[in-house]
Amino acid sequence: MPKVIPAAYAKSAIRLLKRPGAELAALLREVGLPETLLEQDAAGEMLSAEQFGRLFIGIVRLSQQDLHERSGTTGDILSLSTYRLMFSYMLQAPTLAEAIQRAALFFLRFNDARQSFSLVAGDPAELRFNLAESEDEGVRIEHFCMGKLNWLPGLPGRISALYMWHRLCSWMTGSFIDLAAVNVDLPLRGDVAAVVAAFRAPVYFRQPHCSLLFHERYLDFPVIRAEGDLNRMLETFPAELMRADEMADSVSARVRALIGQDFGRDLPSLEEVARRLHMATATLHRRLQGEGTSFQRIKDACRRDSAIRLLRSTSMSGQEIAERLGFSDASAFLRAFKKWTGCTPLEFRQAGH
Repeated sequence: MPKVIPAAYAKSAIRLLKRPGAELAALLREVGLPETLLEQDAAGEMLSAEQFGRLFIGIVRLSQQDLHERSGTTGDILSLSTYRLMFSYMLQAPTLAEAIQRAALFFLRFNDARQSFSLVAGDPAELRFNLAESEDEGVRIEHFCMGKLNWLPGLPGRISALYMWHRLCSWMTGSFIDLAAVNVDLPLRGDVAAVVAAFRAPVYFRQPHCSLLFHERYLDFPVIRAEGDLNRMLETFPAELMRADEMADSVSARVRALIGQDFGRDLPSLEEVARRLHMATATLHRRLQGEGTSFQRIKDACRRDSAIRLLRSTSMSGQEIAERLGFSDASAFLRAFKKWTGCTPLEFRQAGH
């Protein structure tokens, strides 16, 4: 499931709304999805990450409207922002291990003991979840909030939660985390091949708990994302997390993710990137060469893309952008940008690119 997910997951989320068919059809039209998602048979249908992201945001928006129409829902409204706060708290951690531990502590402060997770040290390391079902079968806003781990009930919820947390950890470290195994505490219903494809690892059902198992070396990987990255990720949540699959299919994509877009920090060296990817420096050089690129080209592309993003989304001057991207001075940035795009930063901004 590199860039698509089964439409059945979307149908499960839609059903939780318990809205009249006309309102659900209007929602689907608004987010550009076919009304066939309201039909019973969805076997074989797939949605892209972008399509599911638009639907997810639409569902959250409708749920927020419901909250404003009801009284006594202050706690529910607060729960909408808990996942955003938790992610911010995780970004302040130096390593993935501490980020997960921070999330577990933060999570317990907002939820009861039936909904929790923990990091079990060892080799492999285990991210273990307790995804107990709610006794309330009605629609609850928490089902659509990553502040709750079971934002879909039943097996779709288990798979979705495990999938999202795996991609979140991969996104935060800029490294696709190769899983050793996935445990699910419910029996299999449906196509096991589709579930295995989602995780690229063996998936075992009817286990004592839900968990993700991976090599302990990933726990020492630094968290490379910044607050600006989080804002961009949440704008299209969860589509950005699903793009983590691209890192699994391409060495250059993994290197690009490790470099990231935060040039205010020290960028990893070729040797550090090779270590993070668990390969020799010569092997990394050869793999990148085989994909038609190099470490330097990827760094230049990351700087170029960050420069373009800043020119489009901010009013920062060329000098400020040069400093943000680590150039020695504005003239060096100007020369590099003209080499990348064929025009100066000012010409690029004035042309409205």
